[in-house]
Amino acid sequence: MTPQIIHRYAFTARDAIQALLGSAAADCNRWEIKIDCGQVVIDLLSPVSLEQIVVDEGSNHEEVSSRIAEERQETDEATVEAEFFPPEKAEKTEEPKGGQLATAAGIICNEGAFWLWASEEFNVEVRNANDARELILRKCGITSRRYLDHNQEAAEIFREIRSGYQFWMNEPA
Repeated sequence: MTPQIIHRYAFTARDAIQALLGSAAADCNRWEIKIDCGQVVIDLLSPVSLEQIVVDEGSNHEEVSSRIAEERQETDEATVEAEFFPPEKAEKTEEPKGGQLATAAGIICNEGAFWLWASEEFNVEVRNANDARELILRKCGITSRRYLDHNQEAAEIFREIRSGYQFWMNEPA
C-alpha cells in the first residue's frame, strides 16, 4: 500500500528559520541545518558584527540600523538556498564512526532489564529502547552513541552506567 499525502507544507528556508528561532535568526547572514539522531540542528553562521559593517564615528542609530537592513536584503534567496542545500559533489565532513562502546550502548538500550534498572537508578521512566537511548545520551552529554568512542568524558560516564547495571544484574536475588 502506497502512503497518501494528506497535507504538504512548504516554507522558504528563511521563513522556516525565523519561525523556529525568532529574533535569534536575525543575528546571522546564513545558516546550516542538519538532522542528527532525530534532532534538527541549526547552526547560525556569520553573525552581523561591527567587523562586517563599518560604522563612522558620527553615525546615529537610525543610519546603522538602515545599513544593517540593507546588508540583509542583499542576501538573495538563491544564495541562501545554495548554502542550505549544498551540491552533491560538495565535500562532506566525515562523522565519527561508532565502535565498541556505541555497540554496547545499543545492546543494553534494547534490554528490558536495563529499562527497569535505569528507571529505579535515575528515578525516571524508561519504557523502551528509545527512552533508554535518550537517557544515556543525556547522562553522557552527547547527541549520538557513536561519540562514546570518541569522547573520553562521555565514555567514562557510560562505563560507570554500564558497570552499575552489570552489578545490579549479578546481585543475588
